Amino acid sequence: MRVGTSPLYLLEGQEEKLEERVDNLKHVEKEAFLKLKKKKLLVDSKEEPATRVALRNIRDFAIPFKFGEEIMWRYAFTPQNEIRELLSPKKAEAKPRPRSVEKPRQAEKKVENIFSKEDNEPKPEFFGEVMRFLGKNNIEFLEEMQTNKKEIVGKVRIQSGVGKIDFLLVAKNKKTTSKDEISAATQMANYNKMPCLFVLRKKISRAIQKVVEDNNLIRFGVL
Repeated sequence: MRVGTSPLYLLEGQEEKLEERVDNLKHVEKEAFLKLKKKKLLVDSKEEPATRVALRNIRDFAIPFKFGEEIMWRYAFTPQNEIRELLSPKKAEAKPRPRSVEKPRQAEKKVENIFSKEDNEPKPEFFGEVMRFLGKNNIEFLEEMQTNKKEIVGKVRIQSGVGKIDFLLVAKNKKTTSKDEISAATQMANYNKMPCLFVLRKKISRAIQKVVEDNNLIRFGVL
């Protein structure tokens, strides 16, 4: 390749850097270069005369060889194994069509409703304490949402001066709570679109009481 009237020389192993100089090619030569780079192989006899001449002028990128009776051009930087695959593509073996075999009908399996079984896992002792608290205060337990040794979450119904109201129950197996826990309970109550009955083992501190006074969604209970 020439840049102007001067030939361009590169060290061995840096030949691909010639691609950075393709803008110095003539218009027809650049088109031939781009076409060869994209297709990797070109058949000389199938190209337009202008392209055939251009390929002969860009020997830095176009390598001629004979394949059968045809003159071929390969892109200089395409690996040899790719060229061989393009010249002799492997034909996909014709697979015999599988015969349609009528499958014997299987006996219908009965689907057992596992959700109808009672949960055999014993409830933690704390669950019993909460149930006794609810019964003592005439609070109806509607739905169990989460139960573990440290916390019980569910839905309850409380009789009020305006009728029965559904509450989100959050019972903590601890004597104290924090502003973060109150905030989390408030978010849960908002999500479920109901007020929250927050139950602890001990009366809340004055600091927490102040937070509750500013929060109309939380009502406290003590085991």
